Amino acid sequence: MMIAAFDVHYFADGRASTGAVLSHHYTDPEPALEYVGLTDEVTQYIPGQFYRRELPCILRLLEQFNETPEEMLIDGYVLLGDLALFGFAVSGRPNLYLCFICFSGQQKQDAG
Repeated sequence: MMIAAFDVHYFADGRASTGAVLSHHYTDPEPALEYVGLTDEVTQYIPGQFYRRELPCILRLLEQFNETPEEMLIDGYVLLGDLALFGFAVSGRPNLYLCFICFSGQQKQDAG
């Protein structure tokens, strides 16, 4: 199994740096592979639509992969607006339903 964990850093000049570490198991002490990519133009943040900013950066980095991960983790920590309010991922609200959303944005059909 290959697991990929992603994070994106946004620069004030409109660029973004995306990083990914890949491992075979969650308990691996070191990553098996590492990738870093730069996106020159990033969409502005739209409240409730963070994926429009984050996803293009992640998809661009995925193009560099020589393998297809079975699981992908995306860092969802975000502070919103001038008041630096916590976004959904760090608000303490349950968000387990996210596990049922496919990476393509299409909801999986329930097998049962």
